[in-house]
Amino acid sequence: MKVGCIGLGQMGSGMAESLLRAGHEVTVHNRTREKAVALVAKGAILAASVVDACRGDAVLTMLANDEAVEAVVYGEKGVLASLAKGAVHVSDQPKIVGAPRGRPLGGRSASRGSAGVRPSQRRYRGQVVRCRRG
Repeated sequence: MKVGCIGLGQMGSGMAESLLRAGHEVTVHNRTREKAVALVAKGAILAASVVDACRGDAVLTMLANDEAVEAVVYGEKGVLASLAKGAVHVSDQPKIVGAPRGRPLGGRSASRGSAGVRPSQRRYRGQVVRCRRG
């Protein structure tokens, strides 16, 4: 499977590493390229942009704050604008972090579902060890 991983903090890098060990083709992207270096050394492909990270079957986003979610997921050249028909977006953000009562990501992602993009939201926070183990 071709999987893009965007956001390479502890969770994102752990998931990307597990996917590489499992034999998947993993493309990685992060605001700071330095965080991708270790994963590239282990076989990941470095994406120059969010668009490049979204060219596979699925993309995982592990983002730290509202600004990152808005830019990376909903931006003009963001995840939802870039995924191919039938691709899956898995996000660790079931709601925008700082929004009052949490504005759900699913509503905006689901509206893209008619174009064949399937959103999926999962809670991974605090599961770093499990992500690294696979």
